[in-house]
Amino acid sequence: MTIVLEIYIIVCIALLLFDIGFLMLKNSKNQQLNSKDDVFKNKVTAEVQRYRENGSFSEHFVQELEKELEKTVHLVSLQNVMEEQPDVGNWVRSILYDLIDSYQKKTDYEQAFYTYVISTLDYSKEKPPVEFSSKFIQFLESKSLYTFTNTMEAIYAFGEEHLMMQALDVVNARAGFYHQKLLMDGMLTFKGDFGKLNQELLQKFDKYEDYTKECLLDYFRIQNCDAKDLCLKLMRDGQLDSEVKYRAMRYFHKFPCEEARESFLQILRDKTALWITQMLAIQGLQRYDDLEVREAVKRKITSRDWYVRNNAVAFLHKKGITQAELKELLLLNDKYANESMLYQYKDDAKMTAFILNIIEQQKKEKEEAALQPLQMEEVEHRVGLDL
Repeated sequence: MTIVLEIYIIVCIALLLFDIGFLMLKNSKNQQLNSKDDVFKNKVTAEVQRYRENGSFSEHFVQELEKELEKTVHLVSLQNVMEEQPDVGNWVRSILYDLIDSYQKKTDYEQAFYTYVISTLDYSKEKPPVEFSSKFIQFLESKSLYTFTNTMEAIYAFGEEHLMMQALDVVNARAGFYHQKLLMDGMLTFKGDFGKLNQELLQKFDKYEDYTKECLLDYFRIQNCDAKDLCLKLMRDGQLDSEVKYRAMRYFHKFPCEEARESFLQILRDKTALWITQMLAIQGLQRYDDLEVREAVKRKITSRDWYVRNNAVAFLHKKGITQAELKELLLLNDKYANESMLYQYKDDAKMTAFILNIIEQQKKEKEEAALQPLQMEEVEHRVGLDL
């Protein structure tokens, strides 16, 4: 037992010494890298000052810069300078473009940083060369989500419709790799012509997978794209994926039209309609307040589904409802509808008291109605005894 304990202690000491040695070596290398990095950063800073004064870098610096930037640690230094002085990116962009062949052979981590640097440049006045962008889009073949995401961010910044459409084809083919929220948010930052892009997206919509269609419908709604005809067609397609249909319905929450109104009313009349379609129909009718719509929504007050019931109550509350109308709904004597109305008016003491009063009256009437047969039975019993 003693021997085993001694061996265990020796092993522990050896592991501790190894960890200490490893950390010392790592820190030593980091210091060397940081030292070299500081030298390069100081050189870049000096050359940037020269450029500001003379309008150009020194010939030697230009010749050496591309070779230096093939080392990722130096690219990090340059990026730090570019963050401090954004206009520097415009002066070195051609050199950054020339690095693409080198970085396409590097590790995922290095590719991710290179694509990030490219995404930070300003392309409002100068688009990237065709030769460069055709190579750059190949980074979308990466298995690294960081590289893929940074490449997409750069493509949004490029503002080229044809590149955006090519990138979307890749996203569509790799459904699930790039999150829908990232795609939609990114597309909303696109720096090109939204009119041209949206037209191409609408024309090609049917060719995409459901995953991509869902995202595009959200994008159309938020970007204020005229997708009325497409969304009406999708709403009426009985074979369509349900999530795609729901997003088409949501489009008309923001952009109402008479055709959508009729479709929503038809859903509310259909007793077999799913709860989510009923809920979306009520939400889609928020822009209307005519009698037909109000009556259709009122009928959903007693729905067994919480979402449908609460949305119906919220609709009527938002449109304004009189005490007479509220009493009419309370007299339906539906426990769950009453609870929904109490919840909706929880911040209105007067209306809450009114609702509770009606509910209490209903309760008393119900109790009295339940007692009447018992009282009659008791009277009949007494009459029989008297006889």
